[in-house]
Amino acid sequence: MSRLLPLVVLLVAGSRVGALTVSLDNLAFAPADSQTNTLAVTVDAGVAGSDQDSSIISGFLTADIQVDVSTGTPFATGLGFTGGDFEATDMNFRLAAGLLTAGTRDVGGTMRTPSPPSVVRDERFEADDHELVLDRGELSAPSYLRDLFLDPLVAVGTGQGILSLSPVGGPDAEHNLTLDVQLVVPQQLTQEFQVDLGFRVLDVTLDSSVTVVATQQITIPVLPGDYDSSGTLDCTDLDYLTSVLDLPNAHEKFDANDDGEVDLLDVQTWVEQFRQAKPGDANLDDVVDANDFERWQSNLFTANPLWCDGDFNFDGNIDGLDFNIWLANRSDSALNAVAVPEPHSFGLLLLCAFGWWRHEGRSRRLER
Repeated sequence: MSRLLPLVVLLVAGSRVGALTVSLDNLAFAPADSQTNTLAVTVDAGVAGSDQDSSIISGFLTADIQVDVSTGTPFATGLGFTGGDFEATDMNFRLAAGLLTAGTRDVGGTMRTPSPPSVVRDERFEADDHELVLDRGELSAPSYLRDLFLDPLVAVGTGQGILSLSPVGGPDAEHNLTLDVQLVVPQQLTQEFQVDLGFRVLDVTLDSSVTVVATQQITIPVLPGDYDSSGTLDCTDLDYLTSVLDLPNAHEKFDANDDGEVDLLDVQTWVEQFRQAKPGDANLDDVVDANDFERWQSNLFTANPLWCDGDFNFDGNIDGLDFNIWLANRSDSALNAVAVPEPHSFGLLLLCAFGWWRHEGRSRRLER
């Protein structure tokens, strides 16, 4: 059953912009089969022979995952196990024609990530960042008894694990998306010990492996273009987008129009399609008013301007065309708050402003 999980926004230097941390508190082990959630164990006593048995693991794990939700299709960027509780069925081994017996009783444990969390790229992470800890029950053999509470066995990951997020349908009206989370973590354990048969001491090796598979369904907020994962689309998101314009290594999540490039067309797509901003709304507060006029006015002739500066037609200039867009879409309250020039006199206003700008530029050069 899905439910909205507690969410924490992380802005960490060196991490993805606005990584969202989601706490998973019920990663249930998938039903066991010959390939998953079955602990395959071999006990080898050399000349005394070997024997095999298996144990089915069931229970749940807990973890924190970092999720990038800014594209509307979430993907994982980090993983750290925080605990859980599972149990394993008992195993029995007979070697040397029954002279050597060994077994496990009431074994259980948890999973942990010592530090730091795994980096997840394209759903893959290094499995050896994580450990399967058997810290409950016992392992016994003649003259050998290991209390796992006092002396746990620790399996270490091998190869690569998988962390996948699969959408179940699309976002709802409140921009929440349900996801199936699946974790796959291969683990391996080798433990050596000695047993005394009375007439001979044997060196015994226990080798085991298991592929842990756990799943959980969650619901998280997603909002395309929310690059800082704040839950709103604002000028901060546009700042993130514009900071990577035309960079060859810009992440694909900033490619708002999916044309393979991160450029001004993506800014236009963000404003018009993601944010659906009102023309002339420079500060993106959904009202075209005096505050937007002041932004436009204070940024006249600014180099490389953007929407939040007052460039409402995306032509790379802040001028009378942008003023006319503001004027055509202003609210009634804006008229009372701003002394707005009439359209026929606006050219004179721009000409005066341009003359002042040129004069100020010449003055600064003479002062140097």
